[in-house]
Amino acid sequence: MGAALLTYLKAFLRRALRRRAAPPSLTLKSLLGIAELLGPVNFAVDGFENQYLTHCGELIRRSFTVPGTRDSLSSAYISELKLLKERVSPEHEYIVAHVSVRLKDSGPPVFLGAIKAERTVRESVTAEQHASFVVDDSILGSVSASSTPLSSPSPAIEAFDHVFVYNPGDVAELNRNDHRLLYRCKYEQVGPSFPTFVASAIALHIHSPEYRPAHHPSFWFAAMLFRMVGGEDAEVMDAHDKTDKVWLFVADKSVTAEPGRLMDVFRIVTQKAIAEEYAKVEPALQARIAEKSNVLVRVREDKEGELRQAAAKATENAALQVWWAALQQKKAAKAAAIAARDV
Repeated sequence: MGAALLTYLKAFLRRALRRRAAPPSLTLKSLLGIAELLGPVNFAVDGFENQYLTHCGELIRRSFTVPGTRDSLSSAYISELKLLKERVSPEHEYIVAHVSVRLKDSGPPVFLGAIKAERTVRESVTAEQHASFVVDDSILGSVSASSTPLSSPSPAIEAFDHVFVYNPGDVAELNRNDHRLLYRCKYEQVGPSFPTFVASAIALHIHSPEYRPAHHPSFWFAAMLFRMVGGEDAEVMDAHDKTDKVWLFVADKSVTAEPGRLMDVFRIVTQKAIAEEYAKVEPALQARIAEKSNVLVRVREDKEGELRQAAAKATENAALQVWWAALQQKKAAKAAAIAARDV
């Protein structure tokens, strides 16, 4: 009796663990064609855009031949957008976006996963090199708590703007206690589109590909991406450090972790600067969205053209088969008539 019960419990646990470990069939990683890779997957922003376009195109082509296939990547949207700051120096800032999709107009949204987007430097840049750039750029930029950085030439490092793609089961890794959630925007209905997020990240990198510690560091990249993706909704957010609701980037001494400020001393970015920079980048962003949308439109048109050609060829083949069958019937009738006459 005891052995049988133990065997039953072992079998039950194995089944439960298999069910728990099995990933959902529809996830951000599966839609991007990277489901076989374990854990978060890291992409440079241009590689991320290429991955999106490639697999979005595959979904479009497959939808013509496989019933029930839909372009879930293009219809995915940002359901939650967060700006976070690490608790320890250098108080790195980054964006986390939750991605969802509605498979039916009246149905509940399906959570696909999350994206973490940030600006860093490549691993080839040593800590000593980075520190010297920070010091030189801060001096030349005249960074202080009460002044705005000057636009004078200053040292620059190639920026590594990249994103991590998380499946729903990996998102818990983002909820660590080593960061502060500064601002969050939750969208009850449909939020900014996933393609807008992809285009914003690459457009921002093209606009400013250099990492300038006092001008375009992680603070600047996170603030700009937050504004570009969130749009006007990103102006007022929930603050989760000692305040209830504040305007984005408005100085408040009661907030110990203020976005855009390093150690509450160095002011790296301001709301005014972000607004001015956004006005410069926004046309390029819209152009990028239109350009890549046209790429996918051409994929659809090309597939439709292929199907029209295949249908025309099938019609032509069918007509040839009818003609051939009629010809064979005519030959058979002629042969029968000749045979009858000879008799």
